[in-house]
Amino acid sequence: MSQRLITNNVLVAFELLHSLKNCKRGTQGYAAIKLDMSKAFDRVEWPYLAQVILKMGFGSVVVNLILRSLQSVTYSFLLNGQVLGELVPTRGLQQGGPLSPYLFLICAEGLSRLLQTEEENGSLHGLKVSRSAPSMSHLFFADNSVLFCRANHQSARSIKHVLDIYGRASGQAVNSDKIWKFLSSWKEQLFSAGGKEVLLKAVVQAVPTYAMSCFRLPVTSSGLGATPSLTWRSIVWGKELLVQGLRWRVGTGAQINCKADSWLPRHTIFTPFCFTVSDTSLQVADLIDHHRQWDLTAIFANFGKADIDRILSIPLSIYPTDDILIWNGTTSGNYTVKSGYQFAVSMADS
Repeated sequence: MSQRLITNNVLVAFELLHSLKNCKRGTQGYAAIKLDMSKAFDRVEWPYLAQVILKMGFGSVVVNLILRSLQSVTYSFLLNGQVLGELVPTRGLQQGGPLSPYLFLICAEGLSRLLQTEEENGSLHGLKVSRSAPSMSHLFFADNSVLFCRANHQSARSIKHVLDIYGRASGQAVNSDKIWKFLSSWKEQLFSAGGKEVLLKAVVQAVPTYAMSCFRLPVTSSGLGATPSLTWRSIVWGKELLVQGLRWRVGTGAQINCKADSWLPRHTIFTPFCFTVSDTSLQVADLIDHHRQWDLTAIFANFGKADIDRILSIPLSIYPTDDILIWNGTTSGNYTVKSGYQFAVSMADS
């Protein structure tokens, strides 16, 4: 969890919506449904919350402490400058309380499990961006949620069944009037295809979503494809920038080709300017003698003056070490966003 960013969740939602927009094949249609819970924090039933916490494996001592914290809240009324009355709540989470967002996520875990159960028994089918991708049926962030499903009566009945059970148990209620009024005011039926896309992004895509698992990228370097999303375009551009900014740190030199590989220190170009021999299989290891020093004879025989100076500036360790790829933009060899930006600017200026 500590290695995940909230921006990852926006990317997942963006990719799913991009997949929906470009889904033009097959007989199955898919839909995205944005749910807005009415007075979500105020409606949480404490007994339901306690049971969910127990089911998650927490002990009764922890549950009792949480319930005592929730039950300690009281409300008064300010009338004509005087504090009057006292109201003791029997449900709900305190707005602004440090534990409230976490407790509501625990509350929403019940909805997530119900949706997962519907998927397991085949009543609900989530959205896949590709055949090998995992199925996504919902994304959560606090009291906002986005559901993804097949656009058919079975999915609608399944979602309604889940929301009914969840509502009776937790006290939550979907605010159906809010989105309907918003959509009606836009007069969606009069929109062009571009206008509908703007509407979709304004209503659904702009909603922040709860953190989901990050997908593992493929081993080979993937291309843009036929209809790349803005997210994927940015990832591919970043990958190409990273490859351009990598160079080899010389160890034994056995893995580095003198002519083709990036290994000479410079701001942007790490391959030799002038390679004077026709033997393209020459390795950097052939330029290092048995004393772990640069072989000046071999270097002067194969490179021009500018490359010789760069080669001799590379320090060699006393003991042989493996050749490794490093990021040229930092002294540590580790990539940083700042150094990546500076490298991108230098590439644009060169």
